Amino acid sequence: MADWPIGLSTGAFFQKPIEDTSPLIREGGFNILEICSYPAHLDYHDKIAVSRAAQMADELGFEAYSFHAPFAEHIDISSVDANIRRRAYEEIQRAADSAAAFSVRYFVIHPGPENIDLEPSADRFDRLRFAAEVLGKVAEHCREVGIGCAIENKLPHLLFASNL
Repeated sequence: MADWPIGLSTGAFFQKPIEDTSPLIREGGFNILEICSYPAHLDYHDKIAVSRAAQMADELGFEAYSFHAPFAEHIDISSVDANIRRRAYEEIQRAADSAAAFSVRYFVIHPGPENIDLEPSADRFDRLRFAAEVLGKVAEHCREVGIGCAIENKLPHLLFASNL
């Protein structure tokens, strides 16, 4: 059973430090991880903390398969405000650099913010275009740091999840 590849998202423990949960995850028989970027779990802004966590994952014999990009209202790559989009991209770029420190296969990203009015509006298509532009930049950055980029499907209550 130990050789059976089975993965778990560390997001299941997003409110606890990754250093505290990784050994428990390994003891549970998991050997593939999706790394959660929630700051209380892993501060992807802290290169030393990221390096320590990546080293621990390696020492525990994990394959860090994917790294989930930060996902919050203030990280809105679809915003009609260029400054908000720029800051969101910079935040995601930092997370992608952390993902590369884990040598993940994929950097997973949502194309829009978590909470937004889903009613059709005049700026909906603009938001879709802005998200596509930023996703293109994210994908290019991921290529530069040697990881893949994957867009996660959206739940029905999230932007771009329902029919336009």
